[in-house]
Amino acid sequence: MPVPQGTSVVSDYLEREGLSDVVFVAHSKGGLIAKHLLVFSESARRVRSVVAISTPFGGSRYATYMLNKTLRSLAPANETMVLLARSVDANARILSIFPRFDPHIPEGSLLEGAQNVEVATPGHFRVLSDSQTRAEALSAAAAGGLPQ
Repeated sequence: MPVPQGTSVVSDYLEREGLSDVVFVAHSKGGLIAKHLLVFSESARRVRSVVAISTPFGGSRYATYMLNKTLRSLAPANETMVLLARSVDANARILSIFPRFDPHIPEGSLLEGAQNVEVATPGHFRVLSDSQTRAEALSAAAAGGLPQ
């Protein structure tokens, strides 16, 4: 589903369950959904922080060539991607963890104003099994927010 629709699903869940002080741990497009929620949803008040792993914050040039419309929406020039890139205030609540090389996101996942952690394990999915990725994500979740 498109990022804005994913945001609605997550926002509805947070409201329905009455959750607060939430720390999201999200991979790839999930990180975009979490940032979109921080920027555009009333439910942002329920979220303490986001741990985004291999998230294409600046989009991916490869998305332009995808047959699937939802994947094409991750192209850097897509309206949602442009709006998210311009919304820098929310970045302070995001920990972006990314591999030194991601074949799906050649532009990388470095996010200005966020806490950024590069791990040595290459790959868009392999980074999920990296011990440093797990340690950073668990530290943020256990602390109830971003590691200091």
